[in-house]
Amino acid sequence: MSTRIFVTLTIILLTLLVQRSPTSVSSSTPSSKPHVIPPSTLLQGDAACVYRPSVQRFFCDTARDGGDAEVVVQFGLASDIPLLGDIDGDGRDDPCVYRPSVQRFFCDTARDGGDAEVVVQFGLASDIPLLGDIDGDGRDDPCVYRPSVQRFFCDTARDGGDAEVVVQFGLASDIPLLGDIDGDGRDDPCVYRPSVQRFFCDTARDGGDAEVAVQFGLASDIPLLGDIDGDGRDDPCVYRPSVQRFFCDTARDGGDAEVVVQFGVSGDIPLIGSLGQPFGVALPLVVR
Repeated sequence: MSTRIFVTLTIILLTLLVQRSPTSVSSSTPSSKPHVIPPSTLLQGDAACVYRPSVQRFFCDTARDGGDAEVVVQFGLASDIPLLGDIDGDGRDDPCVYRPSVQRFFCDTARDGGDAEVVVQFGLASDIPLLGDIDGDGRDDPCVYRPSVQRFFCDTARDGGDAEVVVQFGLASDIPLLGDIDGDGRDDPCVYRPSVQRFFCDTARDGGDAEVAVQFGLASDIPLLGDIDGDGRDDPCVYRPSVQRFFCDTARDGGDAEVVVQFGVSGDIPLIGSLGQPFGVALPLVVR
């Protein structure tokens, strides 16, 4: 899911400015449907999803075949920052948005496009919003990354108070991410550094040197993390807007992508997760 005064915020602003409204509001995607691994082998992993600001809809390709979206949910405002995360711990990701003007997370755990069942005020207007299961309780919590101090702040109590978890990691120009890299059931602070096309992850969560570093993607790609192969660990992925494709390095070796899925249209905001059946480790994207 992944570009600075705050690079991530720049990505979403540019995306919204240059987006091209689709000819219809259907869930159709480009006709070309490349993917390296057959869909049947991907059913235990996360799916390619996009948020279309022009119609305020989340589209998810749970079949991972590059065809029409199997799941579509309308939620949020065009100016919101879209996120996916398992807020209620049912094993499925929920559509969420962050509204910078009021510093609030809104989550539609009913997945019906109605009013948000969960609303949490957290962070500052200039923060980069994230969702992640930092404490390992099976539910993703509101988090923010503050580039000015290179810190992740997570509100595991979900009460809008002071952060229960704070980790300093990365550089001000990095793109922040959260994902369970080591498969221990807790999401790890990660960053993507466009200048060297590398993912850096602090699996020790101690703010020290990265325990995991993987070079993958191009400087212009949007970085994401997601459990694409269903092994319980989130993998480095990128979305390439020029070709509307997700590329995922499930081998984590920095080589060619093992999984490639074309999905979405120009102007969409990429995400990784699942709004359909429970599968894989729920993972928020970072977008912004």
